[in-house]
Amino acid sequence: MAAVGDITSGVAPALDTEAIDTPKPFRIDEDESSLSSTSSDLFDRNKPPSKSQNGAWDVDANGDWRRYSSLESATSTAISSMCSSTAADDSQKEHNIVLSPSRKRMSDGTVKQTTIRLNSKASSAAATPQSVANTPEHVSSHSAQPKRRGRPPKDKSALPTLIPRVRRASMISKLQDVVKPRSSIPYTLPATVFASQCIEAARASRLDPYALHVGENSILMDMITSAEVTVYLNIRNAILRLWVRNPRCSVTVEEAAGCAKEARYFGLAEVAYKWLTRSGYINFGCVDVPHDPSIASRAKKLGKQKTVVVIGAGVSGLTTARQLEGLFAQYAEHWLEKGERPPRVLVLEGRKRIGGRVYSKPLRSQLKDSLPNDLRNTAEMGAMIVTGFDHGNPLDTIIRGQLGLHYHLMTDALTIYDTNGKAVKERRDMLNTDLYTDITDRAGDFRAVAHRPQTLKGDEELISRCRDPLPKGFDAFQLEPLPSLIEAKRKAVMKRGRRRNAPPGTEKLTGRHQVVENSSGTVRAAKAAHEMGWKVRDGVSKNHTLSLRSAAEASKYPTLGAVMDEAISQYQGLLEMTAQDMRLLNWHHANLEYANAAPVPWLSLSGHDQDTGNEFEGAHSEVVGGYTQVPRALMNLPTKLDVRFDRVVDSIHYDHGEDEDDELVTKIVCTDGEVIEADEVVLTTPLGVLKSDVIDFDPPLPNWKQGAIDRMGFGLLNKVCDT
Repeated sequence: MAAVGDITSGVAPALDTEAIDTPKPFRIDEDESSLSSTSSDLFDRNKPPSKSQNGAWDVDANGDWRRYSSLESATSTAISSMCSSTAADDSQKEHNIVLSPSRKRMSDGTVKQTTIRLNSKASSAAATPQSVANTPEHVSSHSAQPKRRGRPPKDKSALPTLIPRVRRASMISKLQDVVKPRSSIPYTLPATVFASQCIEAARASRLDPYALHVGENSILMDMITSAEVTVYLNIRNAILRLWVRNPRCSVTVEEAAGCAKEARYFGLAEVAYKWLTRSGYINFGCVDVPHDPSIASRAKKLGKQKTVVVIGAGVSGLTTARQLEGLFAQYAEHWLEKGERPPRVLVLEGRKRIGGRVYSKPLRSQLKDSLPNDLRNTAEMGAMIVTGFDHGNPLDTIIRGQLGLHYHLMTDALTIYDTNGKAVKERRDMLNTDLYTDITDRAGDFRAVAHRPQTLKGDEELISRCRDPLPKGFDAFQLEPLPSLIEAKRKAVMKRGRRRNAPPGTEKLTGRHQVVENSSGTVRAAKAAHEMGWKVRDGVSKNHTLSLRSAAEASKYPTLGAVMDEAISQYQGLLEMTAQDMRLLNWHHANLEYANAAPVPWLSLSGHDQDTGNEFEGAHSEVVGGYTQVPRALMNLPTKLDVRFDRVVDSIHYDHGEDEDDELVTKIVCTDGEVIEADEVVLTTPLGVLKSDVIDFDPPLPNWKQGAIDRMGFGLLNKVCDT
C-alpha cells in the first residue's frame, strides 16, 4: 500500500502490494461513527461495488465484508482527505510513511489519521491524469482551513430550539466591568462603625460573624484558603448589613458585588449572595425580589410549566409559598434555559379563611373611632404573642421592617394575688421567683447538649475591623486598636419589673436571653438559697446541696416534672418555706405549663428546652389591630398568591422514587372529588392533622417520617374570649 502511503505528493499513485511488509494487505476496520467510505476504502478494493447499494455491506476481493457508498462520493472523499493533510513538497523520498487505520469522520469531511508505519521503497509512481487534475482544486479549498478533530456535530435540526443563554446579573463573577468594588461600602462611614454594623447584622440574623454556617462550610471548605475565609465572612456580613438596615428593598446582585473590596473576590460575593438568598436570610417576606423584566415576555412564548402545591394557608404555608415565588422569579433563567416557564405556586386551604392558628376576631362592642387609623379591637382566638423581636426573629423584619404594623410591647411588671385576694409582697414574690429559677437551672444539668459542628473560622481581629488579609500578612503592619464600640460585650437583657430572673419558658410575658442571668445552678444549694435571701433551717450546712441524679435515672424516659418535684421536696427540707411559698411555686409551675401547652410531667427532661441559646430576645409583643394582618400581608404582598379555599385534602398519591421506570405524577385528591396534579408538594398542616390520619398517603409515608409523627407530642391551650 505504498501507493496510498505516499501522501506527501497529494496524489493517488498506482497500487503496489509488494511494498507492504505484512504478508496480507492491510485492512481498516469500520468505525461506528463513519458515515461513508474513506480513501483507504477506495484503494483497498479491486472492484467497484457494482451491485451493492449505497451504504450496503458486500464482500471485497480479499474476502472481507465492507460497507460501500457510491464511487463518486468515495473518490471525492478520498482525495479531499489526503489533500487536506499534504505538504508543499512533492519530492519522492524513501522514508517511513505514516498511515491511519482510523475511520473516524470529522466535521469538515476529513478523516482523522493515527500512526502506523509502512516501509515505502521506490514505489512513487506517477500520478494518474485524473487525480492530478483534481488535486489543485482540493488543495486550494481545504489547505487553508484548520483541521478539526473529534466526532462530527449531531444533526440538531429536529430538536426543539432553546432560548440562547445570556449573561445574567446574578453571575456576580462576570460583573467586573459593570460594578465597582467597594460600591456598597459607604466611604463616609468610619471603618470601625461599618465593621460594628456588619457584625451586629450577622448576629441579628442568627449567624456567627466570625465562622461559616454549616451550609456555607459544606460549599466552601474545599474551595477556599484560610485567608479567603476572612474575606468571605466580611462580604457576607456586609450583605447582611444591607438587608438588616432596610428590609423594604431587596438586596440586588450588584449591591452584593459591591460588598467585595476587590473585583477578584466577586466570585465569593456570588456564593454569599446565592446562599443567603436560598437559605432565607435576605430577600424574604413581603418584598419584591429583583428579576429581569424581559423574562415575563420570554416566558409567555413557552408552554411547559411545573406546579408546586403548598397545602395549608397558615403562616407556615403562606411563608413557604411566598419564599418559593420569590426564588422562582429571581432564578427564572434556570427554567427558561430548559425551555420552560418558571414554576407556579398553588396554595390549598381547607377553611374559608387564611391564617390557620392565627385568627383575630373583631369585637362587636367596639366603639367608632375608639382606635386611631381605623384599627380594630380584636380577640385573638389563636396565636397572639410575638416572642421577642431580637436575635433573628423573621417577624421583626416583616412586622416592623416591611409592614410597619402597630405593636404593643409587653412587660412583666405584674402583681401576683394570693388566694385571699390580697397582693403578694414583692419581696416574697422575688424570693420564690429566684428559687424556681434555681430549680429549673439545676434540672437543666440533665439536658441533652446539642452538638455544634466545627466549621471554618475567619480571623476575628480582621473581621472586627472589616479588614481583608494582606497578601504578605500583617507582620509588618500594626493593626489599629478596636474602639469600645466593638470591644463592648453584648448588651444584657433589659431587666423589667418583678419577673426579671424567670428562666426561659416559665414566663410567657418575659423575653429571656439564654438561660438565666447570674445562674446559681453550679453553686451549692444551701449557699445559693442563702444568697437569694432565704432563711436556711438550723443544722443545715452551707455546703449542703441537692441530689437529683437518682430521680433523673429512675426512668428510661425521665420527665422534667419528676426531677423538679424532687428538687422542690429537697428544698423544703433545707429552707423554712410557708404555704404561700408553695402556692407561688405552683403558680410558676402552671405558668410553665402555659408556656409549653402541656403538663410539666409530660415534658422531656433532656429535650424540653432544646431551643436554649436560640431564643428570640427582647420584650414580647402583640400586634395592634390583630395578628391576622401578618398572614393577610403574606398573601397579598408584593403580588397576590394563588390561594384556593374550601380544598380539604383527602389523599396524596406521589412517586416514592423506588421505581425509576414508572414515573408517577403526584396527584392531590380533595374531599369534593377534585384532583390536582403537581410536580412537588409541600405539606404544612399541623402535627395534629398528621396524627389523626385524615390525609391518606399513597404509598404510605416512610417509617422514619411516620415514626417521628407518632413520637412527637403537642399540647392543648384553651382560651376563653367574650366578644
